[in-house]
Parts: sequence; C-alpha cells; structure tokens
Amino acid sequence: MANKALVTVLIGDRVQNEWSNVFSPTWADYARKHGYDIIVLKNYIDPTPRATERPPHWQKLLILEHEATRAYEDVVWLDHDILINPNRAPCIVSHHDSDRVGIMTENHANTTTPGLKELSTERRARMVARKVEPACARYTKAGLPGDVHDTANAGVIVYKRSRHAPVLREVYDTYESNEFTAKEEVPLTYHLFKHDLIKPLDQRFNVSWASQMFWHYPFLHRIEARDDPHMMNLCVTTAWNNSWFMHFQADVFRFGMKDMYCSRDDVRFVLRDTAF
Repeated sequence: MANKALVTVLIGDRVQNEWSNVFSPTWADYARKHGYDIIVLKNYIDPTPRATERPPHWQKLLILEHEATRAYEDVVWLDHDILINPNRAPCIVSHHDSDRVGIMTENHANTTTPGLKELSTERRARMVARKVEPACARYTKAGLPGDVHDTANAGVIVYKRSRHAPVLREVYDTYESNEFTAKEEVPLTYHLFKHDLIKPLDQRFNVSWASQMFWHYPFLHRIEARDDPHMMNLCVTTAWNNSWFMHFQADVFRFGMKDMYCSRDDVRFVLRDTAF
C-alpha cells in the first residue's frame, strides 16, 4: 500500500463511466509513477438525510473521514474530469510540501499570468452562460460575508488528513447549499481563505481547458473552427502538454442566445501519446 492517495467521489453511472473510460488511465499512470493509491468512492459518505438534500458534490468534504482513506495522511482530492499529464506532472504532495491546504487560487494564478485575468473576464462575459463576478460579490451572492477577496477552484486539493478532516467537517455541518454556492465550492473556499488555511498550488496542477481557450485559442469559440478535428487536436493537445493536470469542466458556451457546446467534450481531442 502506498502512503498517499488520489481520491474522488463518483455517484451515478454517468460520472463513473466517464471517469473509467476517459480520465482514469491517466490517473493510473501517474499513480504508478509517483507511488499513489487511487480511491474511488461510489456512494454517499454521510448516511443521514442531509446527504441527499444537497448535491452529491458536498460528499467530497467527508472523504477524510471515510474508512478507505484513514490509512493515508496525504490525500489528494481530484474532480473526476481531471486529465493528468503523467509524462510531465511531478508528485503533487512533494511539490506542495506544506501542512496547509493546497489549492489553486485565483489571485496566485493572476500574479503568474499578468494581464490574462482581464482578457479572460472580457471574453467570458461574452461567451459563458453565467456572469463573471469578483470574489467578494460571489460570496455575498451565496449568502456569505463579503470579507474575502480571493477564490479558488476546488477541482484539485491537497490535504493532510489529521489536520484537515475537522476543517472539512465544520464546512459540511455549518454551511448550506443554494443556487449561488456552486455546490460546495463557494462555502469551502470562503472558509479556507477566512481562516488562512491555504498555500496556493502551482497553477499547472489545475489548468482549466475553458480558460486556455479564452486566453490562447479564442478562435475555437467560432462554431466553424470546431468543425476542424485536426486543429482541435493540435490546440487541446498542446494545452494538455503544457499542463500537469488539465481540468475539463462542464462549462457551457453560447453562440448568440443558444447553447453552443460543453468544453468537457473537448477531452476527446487530446492525443495522449504525443509529447511536444
């Protein structure tokens, strides 16, 4: 048994099949290379009615209490739609090297890619089927205080089980879900920032494919451009080769007032046997 684990929660046939068929081979290669076990939890962890009263995503806050993870001090949460680049990605636990929670924060990413925040925000305002807001507004809209001025994507998180299990339990028990909390993400990130529990991850550990399109390949938002599979192969594979973990979120883009496509579908264009 390894001394660290990659963990995800997959409730429902759709996400289980999607992970098994598309994403899991890259996790397996990475786990073998860096000495991780992979733990997939397929049922609700919380046995009480509170579990099913909220989206299943809230169960990720209880992974450190599950019996399957209790032998591991270093636990890495991964959303199921993370495509790892095992050829380039270093060991995330060793690279993070901290007792704090490791998560990719917006402000840290913006300091390493100056100017891209404004560009991304402008393009998102035109294309994404939701309004892009500053961090404090996102929290207040979700019913939380507006005293935190950073946000984070909870798709990749590094935990120390002994230190962070009580933190996650507090978030699970204290906060509620609503249409503006992005499932559990807004309450979780608010709590972590508010209590100064974060050391930012290198942004290459959580590269959003949707953001890569906004920044580097905006022409792919033209519907006719996406009809060229060779160009899609080149763009998506290049972005994946430049990342360590690539996040294929289910962002929905629009053309005019109609839904155009879901960015997660673009994972099919990654040529995994190609190294640039």
